[in-house]
Amino acid sequence: MASFKPVKVQTCPKLGERVTEDTLYWKNYKAPVQIKEFAAVTKIEFSPLPPHNYVVTASTRIQVYGPHSLEPVRTFTRFHDTAYGGSFRGDGKLLVAGSEEGLIRLFDTGGRVALRQFTGHSKAVHVTSFLSDGYRVLSGSDDLSCRVWDVASGTELNSYTEHTDYIRAAAASKLNPDLYVTGSYDHTVKLFDVRVGGSVMTMQHGHPVESVLLYPSEALLVSTGGRYVKVWDLLKGGQQLVSLKNHHKTVTCACLSTTDNKLLTGSLDRHVKVYNSSYKVVHNFDYATSILSLAVAPDDKVIAVGMTNGVLSVRHRKHTEDKQEVLGKRRRSPAYRVFIKGKNYIPKQDDFLVSKTVKQHLQKHDKQLKSFQVSKALDTALETWRRFSKPEVTVAVMMELNRRGTLKNALAGRDEQSLTILLNFLIKHMIDTRFSRMLLMVADMVIDLYHQVVPLSPVVERLLQRLMELLGREAELQQELLQVLGILDTLFASLTPRKEVTGPAAPPIMQGLEYVAILSQSDHTVCLQWPNRDTLCGTSLEAVQNRTRDLIGRSCCSREEALSRCTVYIRNGVQLETGVQKHLKLGIVTLQDQRGEDGTVAFAFEEAKTFDQLTPEESKERLGIIVDKIDEDHNGYVTVEELKKWIKHAQKRWIYEDVDRQWQSHDLNGDSFVSWEEYKNATYGYILDDSDPEDGFNYRQMMFRDERRFKMADKNGDLRADKEEFTAFLHPEEYDYMKNIVVLETMEDIDKNGDGFIDLEEYIGDMYSQNGDPTEPEWVRTEREQFTEFRDKNKDGRMDKEETKDWILPSDYDHAEAEAKHLLYESDADKDGQLTKQEIVNKYDLFVGSQATDFGEALVRHEEF
Repeated sequence: MASFKPVKVQTCPKLGERVTEDTLYWKNYKAPVQIKEFAAVTKIEFSPLPPHNYVVTASTRIQVYGPHSLEPVRTFTRFHDTAYGGSFRGDGKLLVAGSEEGLIRLFDTGGRVALRQFTGHSKAVHVTSFLSDGYRVLSGSDDLSCRVWDVASGTELNSYTEHTDYIRAAAASKLNPDLYVTGSYDHTVKLFDVRVGGSVMTMQHGHPVESVLLYPSEALLVSTGGRYVKVWDLLKGGQQLVSLKNHHKTVTCACLSTTDNKLLTGSLDRHVKVYNSSYKVVHNFDYATSILSLAVAPDDKVIAVGMTNGVLSVRHRKHTEDKQEVLGKRRRSPAYRVFIKGKNYIPKQDDFLVSKTVKQHLQKHDKQLKSFQVSKALDTALETWRRFSKPEVTVAVMMELNRRGTLKNALAGRDEQSLTILLNFLIKHMIDTRFSRMLLMVADMVIDLYHQVVPLSPVVERLLQRLMELLGREAELQQELLQVLGILDTLFASLTPRKEVTGPAAPPIMQGLEYVAILSQSDHTVCLQWPNRDTLCGTSLEAVQNRTRDLIGRSCCSREEALSRCTVYIRNGVQLETGVQKHLKLGIVTLQDQRGEDGTVAFAFEEAKTFDQLTPEESKERLGIIVDKIDEDHNGYVTVEELKKWIKHAQKRWIYEDVDRQWQSHDLNGDSFVSWEEYKNATYGYILDDSDPEDGFNYRQMMFRDERRFKMADKNGDLRADKEEFTAFLHPEEYDYMKNIVVLETMEDIDKNGDGFIDLEEYIGDMYSQNGDPTEPEWVRTEREQFTEFRDKNKDGRMDKEETKDWILPSDYDHAEAEAKHLLYESDADKDGQLTKQEIVNKYDLFVGSQATDFGEALVRHEEF
């Protein structure tokens, strides 16, 4: 009898990881060295002076380690209870730490006995730090107070109780000895100034604050708490610059690397994430358990991480000398010979060969298939962890059941719960090209088996309805794709060379005549734009125009953006051959004719590069050309004001281009005005006579809103809009006198009960629908908190017009100015308050991800160069 063959799971190739300079830099660390402490490691800090020893706080001990030592070089055990917050002074000679007792102790790193003991806190002191003058100590306690102590006399200098919950984070300014920052479980971050006797700035983090951190320039402040990492601009009064949510659990610690001031954050989700200057995650370190503390050596040679299980993990940076030393070592003889001894032995004639049976280990579903339990095998394949993490295994079991002819038997006889699981799996993976063929067959069988009992279960009926809608949308996309293929085939067929015929000469092709084919990757539609000619070398274009008329204008981008994506030029009367089809795709294809000495025509195709295809050198060269345009006074320096003006210019350019395009299609009589009648006939003329449109959409209500907005934009009330009034009609958010209509339309869209207010459920319902799922995602809960704490200012449980206006059209924030200041701060190497071209080019990766270059799109636009 043949042995049982397990189910073969088809694997698909995975995309390779994108390797960047940041990836190579942060991967260049050795395997971590693990040191076991006595309890959870709550604080790690490096000495600012070489050899950069680091202090570790765990349990009742403060221990100092050398950068390469596995044993502590100094241990301080003068604590009767848990110690917290061990911190070095700027010269590395003194050490301060708090404790659960409420006492603060000062140590000399060369001795063992406490030099000073500060008393005054009534509860545990979790954070301590030296102020930058080195003669004062800062402390934060669970008694809700933060205090400043004199090192020489041991007396208390200042005490502040502005927080309303535990203080668990603090950071002292290195530039000003009178400034320091504290973070509390009351969700606030406060900046204190000893000279004024209290806090001078307060920021709402929104979650209990676990850590605070100042950038070296001290213009930016980082706070961590909950799942959020937030960056604040202190120069703008504590305005939030960015909010990051890349961790899955509470972010407990943060630090900065010396190289380019990269931000590192550690979390209870066991990950340390590294961010670049644009706050994008560029690398990730994984650890065995939750992370409580994190520190990087001032020279970036050591990364130390403390965890809840008491393990201190230390990674050392690889050195070039180490690699050369390994390569220079003599390789020893192969040790694998020991393990293959006897493998090549050839038995003699009289030898008796004893073979050992290899036991076959089968998965649970394979065992059930082996015993012909087909329904149980399918149930096993649909178990929660398998269908979410390994859907290919589930599909492979279905394929095996289909091969055996027992798939229908396995699907039959299911109750509501198991059928719900199966239908959810089909909905999630139906349009995955790897599984669609098999799952379509399964869906067909399910409908055949259960169509009579579906009305008995509302849950199953709703899931089947969703499945049918999904299949309907997919069928429409497939049909439109076939239309695209047909249109392109017609296009290339009309452009193939034809034999010359005697008779009247065909109309010549104008040089530079442009034919545009815009193919949208997102919704699979096509848009063709033809020249204003009826014939092309005697070939009629009417048939192709008729086939594309319904799709004209439905591309996913503006005309100018589309022209920069996919343009075909025909020059000097030379027609495209069919071979160009393989070059015509999302991109720019240019056909240039070059005539040889023998009179023949040679074609050269050049596919213009998108931004992702540009090399760093090409990006820097093109960025340099744009910098010359930003520098208005041509003095070789770019100021904040010049950057701000350029960013606003880039923001408004697409508005003007959109208005120009729509102006041509709506100014029907060419009188330099667009009347309401012209706009209405051009936009709604084809549906005004249809009282029941096929798509069920209420176009008359939409027309009423457009008319109301048009009248608001029309300042003189003659129902005719000039170019400026038409711009205000199309983009009302750009004009102050139109902002009320923006607020009104927003409230009409969200206010479902028509009471003139937006309550919490209407606010959430506009952005999230449960669809039968009782659990809400984390981001929805966060939005509920945002509504309660910030959106609803008068706390009446709903938003009125003024509160809605503050939400969608904030008046106290200039995006262009904030972006300009951020770019200047990150790129100004000599800190002179202005940028040279070289400083900008050196930070090209920052600029191509900003609004100054339209997020890189400006580097591939022809008009910029």
